[in-house]
Amino acid sequence: MKKGVVVFSVLLVCLALTYSYNVYAAAEPYKVGCLVPLTGYSSWVGVLAKEGAELQVDLINKAGGVNGRPLQLILYDTQSKPEEAIRAAQRLLTRDGVIAMTGSDSVPIMAPVFALANQKKIPAVLSGGYPVDPKKEPYSFNVSHPSEFAVAVPFHYFKKKNMTKIAFLMPIGSLGELGTKLGHKVAGELGIRILGEEKFEPTSPDITPQLAKLKALDPAVMFSFSTGEHAAMVVKSMAQLNMTMPVQLSHGNATKGFLKMVSNLPAFIVLPSGKISVVDELSDADPMKKPLQNFNKQYIERYKEPCSYYAGQAADFISVLAEGLKLAGTSDPVKVRDSIERVKGLIGNNGIFNMSPDDHYGLKMEDMVSITIKDGKWALLK
Repeated sequence: MKKGVVVFSVLLVCLALTYSYNVYAAAEPYKVGCLVPLTGYSSWVGVLAKEGAELQVDLINKAGGVNGRPLQLILYDTQSKPEEAIRAAQRLLTRDGVIAMTGSDSVPIMAPVFALANQKKIPAVLSGGYPVDPKKEPYSFNVSHPSEFAVAVPFHYFKKKNMTKIAFLMPIGSLGELGTKLGHKVAGELGIRILGEEKFEPTSPDITPQLAKLKALDPAVMFSFSTGEHAAMVVKSMAQLNMTMPVQLSHGNATKGFLKMVSNLPAFIVLPSGKISVVDELSDADPMKKPLQNFNKQYIERYKEPCSYYAGQAADFISVLAEGLKLAGTSDPVKVRDSIERVKGLIGNNGIFNMSPDDHYGLKMEDMVSITIKDGKWALLK
């Protein structure tokens, strides 16, 4: 008799679990749009972003989804083109019926996507260098570290080390202009003296004349807010001229690909980055360490390499949106937008998010670290 009761109880549990699973599996998913550059000049960012976003969606769904409903990621390639990004965003809104848009790309591509999201009053949680102003764009959220943080964090390190004379070498274009503007601001605040400034065309095969002029000024630090091949050219040219001072580059270089380009050069490279790049070197007292180690472990199991800064950022735009959906308890875009502003204490890969009506980044400068290269790997700069 007792055996029969036990068997019956087990069957009831199995039926309940099966019913719960079937209800969850049959639940209408939250459709989330995702725009990333899988081809074109920004494809190195897009591939990493795709990996991070897809992994985070899977982890959330395995844990039961959001409000009992799974997330469905609908992803399009922006081809690194603003016009293609807009076409894809319009498809997401009109044909696919997404409840929000996520993604990662350059400023010229993010800008029109944010504009469309605000026009249609649908939350857009993206990552990139675009400066979000909540008062003008209430539906725009950016989970990246603000560019000012990316300049200020290494500058604080230099100040601490009494390296207070700096020279600027900037690529001609919007990225270089941003670096120059922020560099002047932060240097002025910290009492760092700018000895000289030079610019170079990104297509130029030789920048040694500009570097030679700056070398003659005897700076303690070089600052070049450049990314990818342009940044690698700066490092290589400095090595040719035997310029051994630290060179600060853009956080856009915190990738495995850039590491391969420059790790064999005799250079003191300094980058701002999220903590995911050096997770195992974090203090045990850091509340982010264990969550980051867990995500990094999952990432390695799937992609066979450590998580990068940009993959971590992509996971964050999924996490922030999911938390907003959870707090809202509905997919109503206005309520989701309002709820994202109420996200507090959410541990992501880029930091601990505390959003507000006046802050659509939710991060603080301490969420970034300075990294360098040691033994062919990214290492925490202490």
